[in-house]
Parts: sequence; C-alpha cells; structure tokens
Amino acid sequence: MADATYDAVLITDAEVAFPGPRIVYVNESLCQMAGYRPEDLIGRTPRIFQGAETDRSVLDELRACLEQGRPFEGSTINYRRDGSPYLVQWKTVPVPDDTGQPRYFVSVQKDLTHLIRAESFADTLLKSLGEGVFGIDSEGRFTFLNPQALATLGYASQDQLLGRPSHELIHTDPSGRHAHPIEDCLVHRVLRTGQRLDAQEDTYFRADGTPVPVEVYATPIQTLDRRLDGVVGVFRDISERLATRRALQERNERLESVIVGANAGTWEWDLESDALTVNDIWLQLLGLERADSETLCGKDWRERVHPEDWPLVERQIQRYLDGQDRYYEVEFRIRHAQGHWVWLLARGKISARDMAGKPLRFAGTHLDVSAIKHSEQARLDSQRKYRALFDAMNDVAVVFPFEAAGFGGFVEVNQEACRQLGYGRDELLRRGPGDLVTRHTLRRFDQEAWREGFR
Repeated sequence: MADATYDAVLITDAEVAFPGPRIVYVNESLCQMAGYRPEDLIGRTPRIFQGAETDRSVLDELRACLEQGRPFEGSTINYRRDGSPYLVQWKTVPVPDDTGQPRYFVSVQKDLTHLIRAESFADTLLKSLGEGVFGIDSEGRFTFLNPQALATLGYASQDQLLGRPSHELIHTDPSGRHAHPIEDCLVHRVLRTGQRLDAQEDTYFRADGTPVPVEVYATPIQTLDRRLDGVVGVFRDISERLATRRALQERNERLESVIVGANAGTWEWDLESDALTVNDIWLQLLGLERADSETLCGKDWRERVHPEDWPLVERQIQRYLDGQDRYYEVEFRIRHAQGHWVWLLARGKISARDMAGKPLRFAGTHLDVSAIKHSEQARLDSQRKYRALFDAMNDVAVVFPFEAAGFGGFVEVNQEACRQLGYGRDELLRRGPGDLVTRHTLRRFDQEAWREGFR
C-alpha cells in the first residue's frame, strides 16, 4: 500500500537509543524526493537526511515523542543525496506490537519546497508590483496589503489595517463628511455577488483624509466548496491620468473653438482602409449631410477633386509622404453637392505611424478660399482689360513715378510708345523720362505740373 501512495513513506524500527531508529523500509516516492536508492537507506538512521540547516529543536521534540510512543508532526530542512536542501513536513506514528509497545515508527512525508518557493515568489511579486494589492475576508476585513497599497493609502505598516473593516477605512474620510454607502462599494459588491470586477474608477481616502482617484479591479476568492471566502483587490492611483485627460479635453475644446471660429473642415484619412473621417464643417463646405459621411472614403474625395487639379494634389501629397516637404499644403477645386466648384486650401500632416515608421493616418484641415480666389480672378481680369485698353491707345502712353521724373524708370509703356520711340518693351522699361528728353524740358514739365495741381 505504501508503494501505491504519492506521499513519501519511511518506516524505522522502534530502537530510540543512540544512534536512533534504523530504516527498515522506504517507498519509491521517498527515494525520488531524497535522491537515494532503497539500498542506500535500509539499515541507516534518518540522520542521513540531516544537515547544517536542520532545526535541532524540531528533532529534540521528535525524539521526546518517540520515547513516549506518541505521534509527532513537524517540518524542517532535510538534505538530498546531492546535498541540496528541501523543506519536508512529516507525521510519524508508532505501530505497536502485541504487547502495546512500539514496534515500528511510520513516517509519511511531503516535500514543501515548491510551495515555499511559490509563496516566496508571490510575496516578491506583491512587493514589486506598481499597483496596490489588498485582500479582504468574507466580513470585509483587511487580510493583507502590499507595499504599494500602503504607500498609496498613506499607511506605514499593515498592522494599522489588518483585521479592520476595509470599507470604513478607504471609503470614508476622517471627518465623515464624504461617507460612501457600502452598497455602492465596488469591492463589497464583488463580495456580495461573486462577480469579477474589471477596471472601474473610484475614489479612496488616504490615512490623512485626502482623496485619491483610483482604478480598481477585484476578484472573488472561493473555498473548495465554492463558498465566497473574500476578495483580492488591485488598484492604481490615476491622478496623473485624470490630469492628462482634463488637459487633453481642455486642449480639444480650445482646438474646436479655433476650428469653428475659422470655419475649418477637419479630415482624417486612414491610409490602409481608405476610410475618411470628417467634421460637420467639412460636410457643410461640400453641401453634404452627416448621413453621407458614414460611407465616405478617400476614393470619394479624389473623385470630387477637379480633374485639372488632381495631378497637383497627388504630387503634393506624395512629396509630403516622401519627406520632401515638412507639411502638406495645396489649393484645389472640389465639386459641391449642388454641382459648382469650391476652392479649398488643404493643410495636413501624418497623425499616426506604425512601429516601422510607415504612415497609417493622414489628418488636416480644409478652408474655403473661394472668395479669395474669385477676388484674385477679378483683379486679374481687371488687369487684362486695362492692359488691352492701354495697348489699344493710338498715342504714346507711359507710366512713371512723378517724384522720380528724370531719375526713375518707366513702370508701364504701351505698344505705341515702343513703336514711336523705337525700343522694345523690356528695353524701354529699363529707361526713364530722363533718358529720352532734355533737362530743360523736364523743368518746364515740372513747373506746368505744379500749375495744373499734380502735386
């Protein structure tokens, strides 16, 4: 039967006098645990397992029990054949003969080394975690807190909290003004329902009463018969996260005010999926409805760009993506929903890249510059009309700064001036009145100009 058990079994005779009981039987499990063969152990005393770290007080207690024929249970450090230590827990009971005196001692042993290592690892892990970890029992009392939990809550030692009601300590400030109903306590909800809690924001109070915003996770602890035995809670201080969130929200609000004030349409183009995300102003610029944006993509936008402008737009996008330009900027025409063309000024930059630096998303703004473009076109049309009329004159016509008469150059000349004076237009524009008439004539012109009120 001993050979069929997973526990290590060792049987000795009942000779307690020095050097002590001798081994008469070991099973395979004990040999595997200690690294010996049966023939290495039979006839030897259990002293063979002892070493420098073996607890002598435990051995003295064992010897006293054997001498009195009483059972013994304890644990200490034993040593394997290769000299490596292991923690063994064992129970020894006497087996009496027909007279009732001990004939054998049967020892059932377990190697607890792996459990100790696991406990040590868990303890080290808890101490090194950046999150606060605590446990509560079925009554809601603290059973443990790791160093980060103590630091976040402002306590110096677990002793200040162990055995005390968790809810009253972390959900109520010392003044009692901000008491949190226990029914709303996230961790106690897990204790009531047995349901795991994932990432909920909450507010705890430190030992000095100051509040600290936290993100909480909680997992129920169950017994073997699936009864709730407590909860393990994990939390982290999210003060910096909330401050960042508020700053980002404020920045977004300021940015939105600027965008609305500038009447700028915003867009973000997913270069992989071709999806295009736009704001309401962008839709208004093109006469579209919000429903139109649900299926909007880069292809739709490209098809709306004026055919004459698309090569320039495509070239500017590629120059930016290739790193030739610091940012993307171009003016182009795009078709409005009602059929007319709208001039847009586009500016943009890459808003996201993958780990290799490949562009993923492209974002920017579109401004309606139609009024500016129309004004520029009107000015150009006016200049062309003026030029046509100027050149159509049969008389010599030249334009030059009056104050610079005789010293400055012509700013404009018509075709008749070129013909009569015998100069090409570019050559004549490099000259001035002083190159063509005498100083006496210029002085007379100057005097007449004064009389006529030119100055």
